[in-house]
Amino acid sequence: KCHTFMETDCTSTESLAKACPDGCPYVAPHPQLSCVFECTKAEDCSSANPENAFANNLTHMCEQCDVVGCRRCSSRHICEECFDNFLLGLGGRAR
Repeated sequence: KCHTFMETDCTSTESLAKACPDGCPYVAPHPQLSCVFECTKAEDCSSANPENAFANNLTHMCEQCDVVGCRRCSSRHICEECFDNFLLGLGGRAR
């Protein structure tokens, strides 16, 4: 179910994406609780967990973006959209 927290046994993240429906196929880890995740859309990864703004299309996991202040990353190092009070600079860096 989309945007509903689910618990896992913390042994493998590979099967988590298979538990998510087509409407929200990305796995977003909970920001404070280990072994808890929610299914979300790629563009909503940072809404589920602000530290995981990169929607990895290979693993279907919401992963950490290396750009501070980024709401949505196109890769680990390039920001597409910034959070409020941050500006998108040259090369996809938040300022």
